Amino acid sequence: MFRAVCLLNALMTLPFAAAVFAAPSFTFDQFGLEIGAEGAAVARGYGAAALGWGLACLLLQRAAARETATAMLVASLAFNGAELLTQVPIALSGVASAMIWTTIIGHAAVALLSIAAFARMGTAST
Repeated sequence: MFRAVCLLNALMTLPFAAAVFAAPSFTFDQFGLEIGAEGAAVARGYGAAALGWGLACLLLQRAAARETATAMLVASLAFNGAELLTQVPIALSGVASAMIWTTIIGHAAVALLSIAAFARMGTAST
C-alpha cells in the first residue's frame, strides 16, 4: 500500500508540477484562475517544490526501511491535507471553475490512502 501512495502522489504531482513550472498562467487558467505575472512567479516556485515531492515519491516508492516509509506517509498526509485545506475554500467560494473538484477528490483519496497505509504498517509485524 505504501508503494501505491507514492505512485499516486507522483502521478498527481509530476505532470502538474511540470505544467506549472513551464506555463503557470496557462495551467491555472484551466481552473478559471487568473494569476498575473506576480502569481506566475510564485506558481513556478510551487511547481519546483511539487516537482521535488513527486520525484521523492517516485524514487522512494520501493524503500524498504520502515523509517523512510513512515516519513513518506506522514509527508504525504501533510501535503495532501494542506492541499485540501487550500483548495476546498477556493472551490466553495466559486472563484475557481468546477475542475478544481477533480484535484480535491484526488488529494482527499491520497490523504485517506496515506492514513490507511500508515495504519496497516502499524499492524504489520516488525
